[in-house]
Amino acid sequence: MASSLTFIIMIAAAVWTATEADSKMKIKIGVILSKEISRVENALKTAEHYINSHKLPIETQVSLNIVYANFSDPFDNMKKGCKLVEDGVVAVVGPLHYHAVRSLQWIYSALQIPHLAPLASDVSVVRNPKLDFLRRLIPSNDKMSKAVSSIFNHYGWKNAALLGSKTDFGVNTLTEFTLSALKNRWKISNFELFQIRHDSTIMNLEAHLLRIKTSGSRIIVLATDIKLGATVLEKANKLSMLEKGWAWIVLTDLNDKNDLSTVSPQYTDGLLAVGIAATKGRLFDELTELYPDLQPIYLKYFDAVVAVASAVDYLRKDGIIIQSESMSCIHEFSKAWQYGKLLLQRIDQIIDPVTSTHGNKTLSPFSTIMGQSSEKYEIFNCHGADWIQVGTWSNNTFEWNATLTYFPGRPLVVPDTGSALLGRHLRVITIKEPPFVMIDDETGKPVGVMIELLKKLSLELGFTYTIEYQDDGQYGRTNLTADGLRGTHMIGKIVRREVDLALVPLSITAELQEHMDFTVSVMEKGIKILLNKPKYQPISIDQCFTPLKPMVWFMIAAALLLVSVTVTFQHYFNPAEYTNQHLDSLIPASFDYSHLPPEEVIHQWEDSSKEVLQALNLVNSIWNSLAAFLQQGSDVTPRSFPSRLVTAVWWLSCTIIISTYTANLAAFLTINRLTPEITSLVQLSQQYTIKYGVLKEGSTNNYFNTLKSSPYADMKPYLHLFNNITEGIKAVKHGKFAFIADSTILSYHVARDCSIMTVGAEALIVGHGLGLPLNSPYTKQLSEAILKLRMNGFIKDKLKIWLKNRSNPKLCLSPNSNSNSGFQTIGVEHLAGVFLLIGSTIVVSFAILMTQWVFVAYQDGKKIAHHNRQQMIPGAYDLILPIS
Repeated sequence: MASSLTFIIMIAAAVWTATEADSKMKIKIGVILSKEISRVENALKTAEHYINSHKLPIETQVSLNIVYANFSDPFDNMKKGCKLVEDGVVAVVGPLHYHAVRSLQWIYSALQIPHLAPLASDVSVVRNPKLDFLRRLIPSNDKMSKAVSSIFNHYGWKNAALLGSKTDFGVNTLTEFTLSALKNRWKISNFELFQIRHDSTIMNLEAHLLRIKTSGSRIIVLATDIKLGATVLEKANKLSMLEKGWAWIVLTDLNDKNDLSTVSPQYTDGLLAVGIAATKGRLFDELTELYPDLQPIYLKYFDAVVAVASAVDYLRKDGIIIQSESMSCIHEFSKAWQYGKLLLQRIDQIIDPVTSTHGNKTLSPFSTIMGQSSEKYEIFNCHGADWIQVGTWSNNTFEWNATLTYFPGRPLVVPDTGSALLGRHLRVITIKEPPFVMIDDETGKPVGVMIELLKKLSLELGFTYTIEYQDDGQYGRTNLTADGLRGTHMIGKIVRREVDLALVPLSITAELQEHMDFTVSVMEKGIKILLNKPKYQPISIDQCFTPLKPMVWFMIAAALLLVSVTVTFQHYFNPAEYTNQHLDSLIPASFDYSHLPPEEVIHQWEDSSKEVLQALNLVNSIWNSLAAFLQQGSDVTPRSFPSRLVTAVWWLSCTIIISTYTANLAAFLTINRLTPEITSLVQLSQQYTIKYGVLKEGSTNNYFNTLKSSPYADMKPYLHLFNNITEGIKAVKHGKFAFIADSTILSYHVARDCSIMTVGAEALIVGHGLGLPLNSPYTKQLSEAILKLRMNGFIKDKLKIWLKNRSNPKLCLSPNSNSNSGFQTIGVEHLAGVFLLIGSTIVVSFAILMTQWVFVAYQDGKKIAHHNRQQMIPGAYDLILPIS
C-alpha cells in the first residue's frame, strides 16, 4: 500500500513539473530606491504590469522586490542589498548614488549576480575592472566633460567658473571637467558646490554667485537638475549675471529638449544646455504621459527591469531555465550563482542592441533606446522661448552650428574673462622720460618701455587709449594746491580722476596708496648716484713694472746680491760645504800640514775638482738666486745649515714678493682708472666737497623728507632740487656734484654719455607700478595682465632693449672712452716695457757674443803665434834678439 502511494505521488509530481514547465517562468528582480525618487516606484510597477499582462513580448512572469535605503548610510544600503540576495532575486536594479552602487557591487560581483545601475555615471565606477557584474544605462561623467571641453576649444576659452549641486551628478560631472581643464591648462577660477535643503531650496546660493561674479571669469558651467537650475538662473539674473558678456553652459541629466521649456523665462535667452541625446523607444510617449511629473531620465529604471525580464525570457527560449537561489552575502561558504554569467551576457545583448548580435533595436520595448555604449550628447541654445539644437557630441566627434549660436545679449562670441576694459577707451597720462617714454625723431610717435607695455596690454585686454603728456615733467604730490585742488601735476590728475591711467613706473608708497590705486609692480628698482667719471691714468712704457716702486726693485736687487755673496762665502769657508769636504781627498785628516802636496798633485786635484769648486762661486750663486726669484729653481743647493737657512729665507721672501707683485700687476693692467671719490650714500653724506641733489617732485625727494634714518636725514638739509633729469646731469658734468635719481633712468643716460658714471649699489629698492584713480574697476585686470607679462619675461626683455644705446651700442666700450666698468682688454701698450726689455736683452746678448768672439780670436792668435815661435830654429831665434 505504501509503495503504491509513493508511486502515485511521484507520478503527480512529474505531471505537475511538466505543467509548470509549460507555464510562464516566474522570477524576482530586486530594486533599491531612495526616498528622494520614491515616485519611480510607480514606473516600476508599470513595468511589472506590462510584463505580466502581455503588453510586452515577454512570457516570463516578474515579481519586483522593492526596498528603500538611506542613500547617505552605507550600512543601510548594504543591509537592504543583502536582504534582496537572501530573497533569491536574479538581478538587482539600483541604487541611485554611485557610492552605494560601488559598495554593493563588491558583494554582487563575488556572488555573480547581475547588477544594473540605471543612473550610475561616476567615472571611478566605470573604470574599475573588478566591478565586472555592474552594468550602466547612461554614459559616464567624463563623456559629458569631453562634450563641454569641445565647446571650450571651439571658442578658445581658457577660463571658467564651475557651479553645481552637491549631488553625485553635480560633483562628479564638474570634477571630470576640472581634470580635463588641467590637461588643457585652463584656469578654473571657482569650484562652487551648493547644498540642498530638505525642502529642495539652495543654501547660500547668493554667496556662491557673488564669488563667481568677482572672480573675473565670465564662462559659467552649471551642473544640476533642471528644477534647481531654474532657481540658480533666477538668482543669477537678479545679480546681473545673465547680461551681455556672460556665457552659461547648463549640464543636465535630461534627455529631451522639451523638458528645458520649464526653464525658458526671458532672461535665459542665449544659454547653452548639454544633455544626453534623446532616442525614444516605443513606450516613451506613453510612459511620459502616464507620469508627467517624472523626469524622463528616471525611466531608465523601467528599462532596467524590462532588460532583465527580456534576458531571462531569451534564455528560456534557448532551453536554459533560470533557477533562482537564496544566497547570503555574509556566509563564508556562499558560492557564486551558477546562472549569473549567462544572464549577464544576455542582458548585455539586450541593453546594447547596436553592438549586440542578438538584440533587435527595432523591437526593443524600452522607454529609451540608450545602453552603456551610447555616448551621444545634444547641445541646445535658448532662443527666446525655444531651445534650438546647435550641436552634438558623439564618440569624440563634435559638430557645431556657430551661425545659430549666440549668448546672453545676443553676441556671437564672449571672452572668457569679464574684462571691464573690453571695448573701453582710456585716457592715459605719461611723462617723457627715457627709457620709459620718448618721442621717435623720425616718426614723431611715442616709443619706449612703457609704450611697449601699453600696446601689449591694449591687445590682451581689448581697450583703446589716448595718450597725453605732462608738459612740465613733474610727477606731483597728493597734497592740496593753493587753489584748493587735490594733488599737483600728474599725481593730481590721477587723484581727481581726470585720467584713467598713469603710464609711468610710480613708487608704490603707503602715502600714495591712500589716494590712488596701483597695479602690481611692473619692476623693482631703486636710486643710484651719478658722478663725473674720473680721469684715467696714462699708459706708460714701464707700466708692467709700476706695481712695485723703484726703491723696492732696488732693494730686491741688493738682497739678491747680498744673499749670493753670503752663499759663496759659506761655500768656500764652511767645513760642511762641498769645497772643504772635497778637500779631504787631497789632504787627509792625518796629513802633516808642514809638508804640502807637490805642485803637480795640487794642479791635478784642481782640474778634477773644478766643477765642485765652481758650483757656488759668486757668478753661479747670483744665477741661482735670480732663478729662485723668478721661481725657476736651481740644480745646486747648499749643504751646510747656515747656507740652507739663508737660501730658505730667500725662497720665502721671493714667494711673498712675487705674490704681491702678481696681485698688483693684475690690478694695474685691468683697471685703468682712478677709484671714484664716492661709492655710497654714506660716503656722500660724510663729506662736504661734492654737493648733491635730487628731483624736486618725485619719490626720491619724498624718501629724503620722510625717512628719519641715516644717511637720508643727514643729507636732507644739503639737497639741491632740480626740475628734471637734464638739469641734474648738467650739474654733474659741471664738476664736483652728485645727482641722486632713479637707477634705470641714470643707466639709460650713462649708456649714451661716456663722461658720466653711476657708482655704488642701488638703494631704497621698491616696487613700481602703474597709477590709477582710487577704486578703479581696471586695477585688477591690469595687475593680472602685468603679472603674466612679468612671468614670461616681456617687461625685462623690453627694458634691456631700450636701455642699450641702439644707435651706437659700443660707444662707451671703446678703449679710449671712459668705460663705466673701468675694465679693458690688455693691449700691447700695457706690456710695452716687457717687450722692450726682451728686445734690449737680445741686443745686449748679441753684443756680448761679438765681444767674446773678438776676445777669443785675440786669445787664439796669441796662442798660434807662441806655438809658431816654439817651432822655429832655436839658433835663429837667438840671433834675432841681438839684431833687434
